[in-house]
Amino acid sequence: MMKILAVEPDQNDLDRLTDALRKVHGECEVLSYRDPMLAFQYAYNNPVDAVFAAADMGRLNGFTLAKMLYQACGKISVYLIGADNTFRSDARRLMLNGFLVRPVTPEGITREENAEEW
Repeated sequence: MMKILAVEPDQNDLDRLTDALRKVHGECEVLSYRDPMLAFQYAYNNPVDAVFAAADMGRLNGFTLAKMLYQACGKISVYLIGADNTFRSDARRLMLNGFLVRPVTPEGITREENAEEW
């Protein structure tokens, strides 16, 4: 079964992200975290297929989380989320799998996951 981590500091954004992921990946297990360090600890100790995380989370932001995950977990899909497209070019430069703008929708997730090149 596919495991996906959803990481958003705001509970409303986290709920919306989790709901959208469950609509796209009905049979997957979605684990929700408001604290990126707890999400990292889980991924470090357990196999995870993908992470959808806020780019703008404060001292441990989505970019730092992505770097930590790549170093610790190897092959993992990372998608970042922002309030606007401000961080899109940074995400592309780091060769992340995609970037979504809030509010996250099932259609947005599907579009980013199916994009050959963004």
